[in-house]
Amino acid sequence: MYYFHAQGKDALIRELLSAWIVNVFPMGYAYHNFTTRGKEPGMCSDDQLWLVQAVYRYVTLTGDIAFLHQEFPMAGSGRTRTLLNTLKAIIIYSGRISVGKHRLPLLDTADWNDTLRLDRCVMNGPEKEQQYRRQIEQQHQPYGAALQNTQSESVMNGFLLVRAAEETARLAELAHDQALAELAEDICTETRESLRQHAWKDTWYARCLINDDRSFRYLGAPGDGLSADPDTDGTFYLNSYSWALLSGCADDEQIRAMLDHVETSLKTPAGLKLCTAVDYDRLGVITGTSFYFPGDRENGGVFKHAAMMAVTASLQAARTAADPELAARLRDLAFFMIDKTLPCRTMDDPFVLKGNPRFCTQYNNSITGENIGPILSGTASWLTLALYEICGLEFREGRLRIRPVLKAPWFAYDLQIGGTTLHVEIDGSASFRARPESTYMLDGKPAEDEFLFPADQKEHSLRVML
Repeated sequence: MYYFHAQGKDALIRELLSAWIVNVFPMGYAYHNFTTRGKEPGMCSDDQLWLVQAVYRYVTLTGDIAFLHQEFPMAGSGRTRTLLNTLKAIIIYSGRISVGKHRLPLLDTADWNDTLRLDRCVMNGPEKEQQYRRQIEQQHQPYGAALQNTQSESVMNGFLLVRAAEETARLAELAHDQALAELAEDICTETRESLRQHAWKDTWYARCLINDDRSFRYLGAPGDGLSADPDTDGTFYLNSYSWALLSGCADDEQIRAMLDHVETSLKTPAGLKLCTAVDYDRLGVITGTSFYFPGDRENGGVFKHAAMMAVTASLQAARTAADPELAARLRDLAFFMIDKTLPCRTMDDPFVLKGNPRFCTQYNNSITGENIGPILSGTASWLTLALYEICGLEFREGRLRIRPVLKAPWFAYDLQIGGTTLHVEIDGSASFRARPESTYMLDGKPAEDEFLFPADQKEHSLRVML
């Protein structure tokens, strides 16, 4: 999106987003898979929540508020609605209707981890909608009441919902829809409180909450009783760490506690693995994880897409952490994983790593280090977002903010937008991150850390002293 916008291709961004928007159903769930036609409606419970982040990034990047009022077809209905109403349907479905006992989004067949199915029986979107319509009609409930169920709840989806609701509120304010802004803020607050009350397990956020008649109450935290490693008390999932930070739900003390577990349980010579060993058989369900070798893919592999989410989260937290020591640990963890992800690193040991030095492969085996899996993945996209965090770039509606997080005491890059080139040079000899006392010089004159980007198609210079 950033590259397209810098090249003046906002129409292409809208075209790509539109192809996604029309795959959202009236109720707010989405097709999991679509190319020429949609497939697997409502199968994976995170699909619609990612759309909100994409729309928010586009609108705040470009200032295109009119896009929110554009009409789009709704999947499976033959009717249309505005994009803003699509976002409204998404957060109501994910935050009020398709929720479990603790008011967190249901896991369904899977959330972002496509092999993480915990329930014996699950419904797809249309099946769930049919049951829900019967429920509210028979019990005379208003639309928006919670679906009655004993299904598992996805904590990661809870974090995604916090982001989605928070960003929907901001977009609604830009569109002057105060009612939607208040609704979204309420859902954001409710979900954040539920996460902190029910999903935080002493030193780690659980991955899922289990609500049926089984004796296990949660997966993915100390004491869950599901570890396949006798030396580990509980299981740990990297995405719980990443999205607790990216959603802003974790405070510094929680981040410090989780970071201890990341460093001792998830950090391997091959990189940050997706999870520790889990004995899913105890839950009485068949998961895709059991079909993989130990250390591969969702069975404890270094899933580099997820690892770069952790990198981005760590860099963002390093920028804001009050404790400099905690900030340094977060920075070091991020650069450790970046060094494992850069495609050129496969040339360090090509016969073992077997990766293509021109592309980001999707996985490393956390035991052997071998690169496996297809090139097609989100690794490169999230690596790009991580690089933006290092550079400290935040571009919003023509304004640029630069707050870098550095590994070395000096860093430089060129930023090109719409024919204008900004030569950025960062002196990190006094600090590795931006501070209130950091100084900025734009074309030799004092500037703030946020300023109007000089869109004059000329060359400019910015010197930052951290």
